[in-house]
Parts: sequence; structure tokens; C-alpha cells
Amino acid sequence: MKKIIITLNVVLFLTIGIFGAYRCGSKPNTMEIIQLVLVLCWPIPEEDRPQICFDAAQLYLALTNGCTSCPVNYSIGYCRRLDYNPDAVEIGNVWVPQNGTGKCGRTTIVSTGVVTSYDCAYSTCNTTGAAQSSAMLDSAGAFATGASTCLPAGISSLTPANGSVIATNTGISVTLNKSVDITSLNVGGSLGNIDPNSLQISQKNQFRDTITIPPQPEWLTGANKNITITGVDLDGLPISLDLKYSVYANNAKPLPDFFNCMPNCKFGWGASYSVQFQATGGFAPYTWTKGSGAPPGAVMTSSGLLSGPATNNVLGQYGFPVTVMDAAGTTITKNVMIDTVDLVTACFLFGICSL
Repeated sequence: MKKIIITLNVVLFLTIGIFGAYRCGSKPNTMEIIQLVLVLCWPIPEEDRPQICFDAAQLYLALTNGCTSCPVNYSIGYCRRLDYNPDAVEIGNVWVPQNGTGKCGRTTIVSTGVVTSYDCAYSTCNTTGAAQSSAMLDSAGAFATGASTCLPAGISSLTPANGSVIATNTGISVTLNKSVDITSLNVGGSLGNIDPNSLQISQKNQFRDTITIPPQPEWLTGANKNITITGVDLDGLPISLDLKYSVYANNAKPLPDFFNCMPNCKFGWGASYSVQFQATGGFAPYTWTKGSGAPPGAVMTSSGLLSGPATNNVLGQYGFPVTVMDAAGTTITKNVMIDTVDLVTACFLFGICSL
């Protein structure tokens, strides 16, 4: 089977190369290549199709159903099938972010256990055009984040970037695509009260105005606070912006962290165990997940409770990654250990008297 798949890959790539040469050296566009691959893959039985066939089908769907921006926790990209391996501990499909236009999706966990199963979840396009972050799971089963580079509609530049984590002493600068009628501006949102007299308006050129919002004494801390800017431009057309930031106090820790089971958590080998992981910093509530390598039967709830049955292993040392994600989507991953080593019992039963 492996030899057949390798042969099919060679045939596909040679055909694509010949197609490019036939075009007299002109470079075929992405859609032409994808369509060619789909035609070549069509007669191949589905179970024998190489990975390139699956990827081409997903890319075709993405390019013909293109979004320019996605809702929170989704990103532009395509769904990719994990390579099959009879000894794999992870199976299914994962979401692959890519730049440009495409479908909105993310990776989700279908089931966990000895084998972790993943699949892709899809979403409709984000019609507001706001930049969003994508929360997904990496190959270790831990949360990972990726950020979109899209700007909200009507904005040519924004500092800090939409969706950023900022301190309460951070100012915000927004450059609009058009000049604004200053008397029409209204600024509000859940971030807190903003003194309209503190706004600074400067004209970058004849068609672009920059609005600077200095740090405000009444800004509120927390995840996903928003600032709304409404008004009209000099042509009388409406301006409506909704910017989101996660704000921390100047003396607070902006990133989540934890120290449980580092270097290890010691438990008896003949009894069940549980430990509640606790995070500090960042923005509550927190979401927890574990990667591979934990003791057999171990589970971790999204609230951070790790528990499992007796390991029945007097020499057990189980190292594995644990990831915490805060409400702002920021993650940190650390390696922890569950230790059930019992040298006295190991010495008595097996003659292993040192470790």
C-alpha cells in the first residue's frame, strides 16, 4: 500500500510539472493546479488516494467559498486529514490556518482516551470584518492560538492590534480610511468611560484622520472589553467601529501561569488520585487540557481537575504537557509529572532497590 501511494504521488507531481511546461513556462495559477489535481485524483479509489488529493479538495472548497474574516475562535484555512498510522495516538482531521481568503474553521476534540480523535468545525464568515484569534489544538492535544491580520472595515492602521492584551496605561491609535466629522464622534463600550475631551484628532493626509485615545483613569480590567466609535465622515457616510481588548492592571501579570505538579505530584501506586490545577495571572476563567503521556485512564476537566485510577505501577513516572488558556485566549504549556514510585515495594517485589 505504501509503495502504491508513493507511486501515485510521483505521477501527480510529474503531471503537474508537465502541465506547467506545456504552458510554455508560464506559471499556472493556484486554482488551475487544484483543478488538475482533482481531475487526476477522481479515478483513484478513495482509500488509496494520497494526501494531496484530500488537501486539494479542501483548498478548492475554501477558495470557492472564501471568507476574508472569521468569528472569534475560528480562522481562515482548510481541513487536513492526519496521516494514518496503525500505532497513532491521534486520529482524524485538523484545521490548518492560511493567509488570504477561505473557509472559517477550527480543530475540535471528538473523543479522548488511549487514542485522541480530532475533527474540523466550520463557521460562517464574520461580516463585521473584525480581526479575530483562533483557538485550536496542536498535535500534543494542547491549546494553541493563531491570530488573523485582518483590520476592521474602515481602518487603515490600528495600534495596538485588535484583540490584543494591553495594560491600563496603554493608549489606542486608530487611522481611518477617510476624514471624519469631529463633531459627530461618539466613543463608548464596556472598556469604561472615555472623556470625549481627551480624544486627539490628527490628519495624516487629505483623506485619512487618526484618532488617538489616551489611557483613561476609568478603564476597566478584564477579558474582551470593547471600544465603540461611531460618527460620520466628511461625505456624511456612517462610521461604526467595534474594537476589542483584554486589559490588565499595570502591576498585574498579563499572562496566565501555573506551578502544579512541578517537578511532580507524588501519589500511592495502589490508590486513585486527583489534583486541582490552579492558574494565576491573565484573565479568568481558565480552560485546561492535557497532552499525551499521562497515566492510563487519567482525565482532566476543563476546570483543571486531573484525576485517574490507581496506576498499579511501583515504578511509575508519567511526564506530560498541561496547557491553560485564559479568557483572552492566551495560553501557556508546561510539563508536569505524576509520580507513583515506591522503592520499598519495588525492592521487595522485584529486587529493584534504587532508582
